[in-house]
Amino acid sequence: MWELLVVAVIDRWNNGSRLALWPVAERDGAVAYLRARLEAGITDPALVRLRIAVLSAASNPGHPAAGWFRTQYTRAFEDLTLALVRDVVAAREPRGASPRHAAEQLMALFEGLQLQAMVRDDAEPLSGFDRAVARMRVGWAAARVDA
Repeated sequence: MWELLVVAVIDRWNNGSRLALWPVAERDGAVAYLRARLEAGITDPALVRLRIAVLSAASNPGHPAAGWFRTQYTRAFEDLTLALVRDVVAAREPRGASPRHAAEQLMALFEGLQLQAMVRDDAEPLSGFDRAVARMRVGWAAARVDA
């Protein structure tokens, strides 16, 4: 019963946040969308803690909701990848960027910064995100030159 309550809360929050912020991806790109989700998490740290706990549960094949959690995670990753494809086509991101690899990097950054913000008092996730994205974009642009 507890697992179903957690699933309901995560579904409501995650899909609500995703849908509410998706226009940012459409208008300004995947990076702006993920930054907006990071910012939303700063204003609601309890839900970030719940999301991190769910990621742990998703890694446990014996957890009753692991399949659902994994499906939701895969969907979020695919949404981000699709947004990056659109960004490359619209020239918001460099042509050398592999949308799938960029999504892996951005998702890892997003999750890592959320985790750090939970355990470090001096964490500044938004400025950390901005610095890391600037460096990643340099690498994505260089990939085109090397290709």
